[in-house]
Amino acid sequence: MGFSREQVLGKTTVELGVWPETSDRSALIERLNTTGRVDGLDLKLKRRDGTLVDVLYSAQIVEFGGEPCIVATFYDVTSKNLAEEQRRSSELRFVQVFQSSPNPINVASLADGRNIEVNQAWCEVFGWTREEAVGRTTHELRVWADPNDRAAMVEELERGVVVRNREYRQRRKNGEEINVLFSAEPFDFAGQRNILVQCIDISERKRAEGQRRALEERFTKIFQSSPNPANVTRLVDGTYIEVNEAWTRVFGWSREEAIGRTSLELGIWVDPKDRESMVEALTRGETLRNVERRMRRKGGAELAFLLSVELSDFDGEHCILAQYADITERKRSESDLRQSEERFAKVFRSSPDAIIISRLSDGVYLDVNDAWSRLCGYTREEIMGRSALEIGTWAVPEERLGLLAKFAAGETVRDFEFRLRRKNGSVVETLLSGEVIELHG
Repeated sequence: MGFSREQVLGKTTVELGVWPETSDRSALIERLNTTGRVDGLDLKLKRRDGTLVDVLYSAQIVEFGGEPCIVATFYDVTSKNLAEEQRRSSELRFVQVFQSSPNPINVASLADGRNIEVNQAWCEVFGWTREEAVGRTTHELRVWADPNDRAAMVEELERGVVVRNREYRQRRKNGEEINVLFSAEPFDFAGQRNILVQCIDISERKRAEGQRRALEERFTKIFQSSPNPANVTRLVDGTYIEVNEAWTRVFGWSREEAIGRTSLELGIWVDPKDRESMVEALTRGETLRNVERRMRRKGGAELAFLLSVELSDFDGEHCILAQYADITERKRSESDLRQSEERFAKVFRSSPDAIIISRLSDGVYLDVNDAWSRLCGYTREEIMGRSALEIGTWAVPEERLGLLAKFAAGETVRDFEFRLRRKNGSVVETLLSGEVIELHG
């Protein structure tokens, strides 16, 4: 208590200030007078320096020198009580964490898996109430989809192997199997070897991963089997992440040559500004469909494409998925057709012979050259959209029927004689050569 013998002899405990609450002494004296003794009474006393100590107090009344006196013994149990308080506080914190955890937790016997305690999350995930689970083994509850997994896990724990975030399949009350990340910690309590088990239900994550893998597999199949060139490039710099077989065939670069290099390094863009404008459009949230662009093969040959692109995430990175429709041959054909039409138009206009183009079904004039205008006396504007019968250029309409019969028979007509009526009404003997052609369908 911090006092010397000399300091306490002849003084009362009240004078020494030993009692933090004098009412405690009064209650003690009253009890001694009633029973003659007390045993193992928990009290708080004050040391000389003012600190409080917990004591286990025993006392009895005895005669000493003809006077009733108190013989008391007490033990300082401050440290013990502190340790006990810390233990209770630790247990309280454990219970709070145990019960409030969003993840399933249970305490079970290591030997047979008999549940000693389960938390609310465990009940919600596995579908059993606490009353149904506690006192029953995981085998009885059929928690393990494969009981051999538990046997192997217990064997590892007994060998001192740490079990952290192991993936197992377990079973709910309704028979549904779920995927869990399983962690177990062995500990001893009341002479029994137990385990503290924590689980994380990853069923939804596994399901999402499976769906993602299935989508990726479908994408890969479609991507690789597409007859049109396709590639995936990084948005930020155009680095190739993937190209399909059609891309390598059309552009002439092998997959190994392309992956890891940018489209600018390969010189794919005839005009690099086309890529800049594409990236700007995509960044604004636009989707580009069938945009005509000129691009370059490995050997330098230029190709024409209809380019369709959209933004997509690959492994957490913003990328561009591009698909190409090669229209090089179509563009070449269109160019050849235009050139052919231009050449025909020049010949048609400049020919000294009268030439007309009319619709086979009704004889409506579609075009005439200058020589025909001079021959017939009509300007091009006067006859365009009108038929030969309407204008009356056939002096003998039956001759036109004979011409149509030859065309219907698939003949090419050469030097067909007919009588042509001019605008001024005069009739001239004329030789006609012609054949059926397709024009604009």
